[in-house]
Amino acid sequence: MNMPRRSLFRVLGCALLALPFSVGLAAGLVEKQSGKVRYVTGGVGDDEEAAIKQLTRNYSVTMTFAVRQGGHADYLSDVPVAIRDARGSMVLNVQTNGPYLLVKLVPGQYVAEASHDGRLESRRFTVAKGARQSLVFEWS
Repeated sequence: MNMPRRSLFRVLGCALLALPFSVGLAAGLVEKQSGKVRYVTGGVGDDEEAAIKQLTRNYSVTMTFAVRQGGHADYLSDVPVAIRDARGSMVLNVQTNGPYLLVKLVPGQYVAEASHDGRLESRRFTVAKGARQSLVFEWS
């Protein structure tokens, strides 16, 4: 069978667009949805960390969680995270499965709260159309 060149390029283009998502799935990462918000959490182990870093470009917000001990930072997992919009409405309430949380949020102003060992950290941030935010939560 001889496939027309245009059809071949379409098939290859679709495959390339799906590659970042496929990489994440191959590492055991699963995109979840809460209400209208899609998110991925994980990053434990080298394969998962590499996969989640590939996926960051598909999400408006990347959060990283760590604790500083003895002059270096160790990644955290099982961190409760709550994100509220400008009206104070909860848009996401999750517990992380690793040191990264990737979230797809619509443009707007938000507050993210995360806690570790009984200590709450809060970050105000704005999501602009087409832009990405990176938030780091680090406890000492």
